[in-house]
Amino acid sequence: MPLARGPRAIGWWLVFLATVLVTAGHASERRYYFDEIGGDRKLVSHDVTALFQDRTGYLWLGTQSGLQRYDGYNYHLFRHVPDDPESLPDSFITAIAQDA
Repeated sequence: MPLARGPRAIGWWLVFLATVLVTAGHASERRYYFDEIGGDRKLVSHDVTALFQDRTGYLWLGTQSGLQRYDGYNYHLFRHVPDDPESLPDSFITAIAQDA
């Protein structure tokens, strides 16, 4: 099949070229916006030592002051409590893993 020629074909090529150039220009541009969570909805420590997302979607953050679970709205803090044998063995978290 021969290539189309004439003003109509040139017009289509210009539209195609403009689309490619506009798309290429926007593809490299990324903008990220972050909202700071304050009050009781913030990290217990700014030193995050471990980060993990579990199968259900919770984000777990290990810090030097405990383990925090983030559900997209609030943090829940888990810490070592000396008189509670069911608490974490230590509040300084360096790794997070999920088991069965």
